[in-house]
Amino acid sequence: MGYFTMSKLKWQCRRGMRELDELLLNYMENSYPQAPHEQQMAFAKILECSDDDLYIWLIQKQIPEQAEDALRTVLTALQQYNMSA
Repeated sequence: MGYFTMSKLKWQCRRGMRELDELLLNYMENSYPQAPHEQQMAFAKILECSDDDLYIWLIQKQIPEQAEDALRTVLTALQQYNMSA
């Protein structure tokens, strides 16, 4: 993935809610680079979601039942970052 795209994703990790910012940036810097392409695409898709949805999924730990496997995997990894913080 090119520098511009990584920079763009990092910018999208800044949500204006400290808890979300820390989780998303931590994942972006530590797990995203070695994640399979399918999970990288799922992470980019997650960044398109509303802050309200992200808060429910990551802080309240309520993953939507209809989430596809890659999306569920990334959401679970992000929740793990929340537990270790």
